[in-house]
Amino acid sequence: MGLANLVNIFDPGLLILSGERMSHDFLYSDEVLAAMRGDVVQVDAPPPEVKIHKWGDQMWAKGAAAFAMEGVTELAVRRLTVDA
Repeated sequence: MGLANLVNIFDPGLLILSGERMSHDFLYSDEVLAAMRGDVVQVDAPPPEVKIHKWGDQMWAKGAAAFAMEGVTELAVRRLTVDA
């Protein structure tokens, strides 16, 4: 029901389920996804695609660190081009 509520509110084209708990198959079994699709109230659009990623719970931190490093690198490169 929670997934269906997210789809009904935000109307995404793609749902990505991730985290350590995705290693438990019952959380994304065919029955669970079929129930979600049955509870979605969409008249003119197909239900969203659902992708499962069994990433660890800290994957968001790795992405945030990479984003921060990219910003620092960009600033350093700008300074080099201005000072050159």
